Amino acid sequence: MRKYHDKLKSCEEYGLTFYKQKCIEDYININIYLLKDSPVVFQHDDFHPQNIIIKNEKLNGIIDFDSFDWGDPWEEFFKLPKYTIQTSTYFAKGQVKGYFDHKIPDSFWRKYNLFVALNQHASHISGYLRGDLKAVQERTRFIVESHDFNNNNPPEWFVRCRI
Repeated sequence: MRKYHDKLKSCEEYGLTFYKQKCIEDYININIYLLKDSPVVFQHDDFHPQNIIIKNEKLNGIIDFDSFDWGDPWEEFFKLPKYTIQTSTYFAKGQVKGYFDHKIPDSFWRKYNLFVALNQHASHISGYLRGDLKAVQERTRFIVESHDFNNNNPPEWFVRCRI
């Protein structure tokens, strides 16, 4: 909660707003309780195809641990709509299905949506500081429109991808 409130404060200080921000913040406030009993594990925190090394058609390594963190293991999935699906929705869907051995728990999508929602403020702060806020705002619109923050169903990219 501290991290989230710090991001809210920074957004206010920078004068940052984004598409359906109130909807996202309401979703966070309703669902933040899900984190109360979350396990805390080591996280890569930047896991996407650009950080995977393949050699001889096999996984050879994972790089770029400079933004590692500690938290709920399912939090690792929040970057799928930011980076991974632009490279491959098949990889993104396979990452989720493989993690759960094709048995995705019913509770996953609500928590996934929560982590996606929680990241929107940080994304806008980063975009503002990097000078590419417009691109972040466009990506946010896509993310908000393609995710089900009402019924906690899988996002459109997951449903649309047929594997």
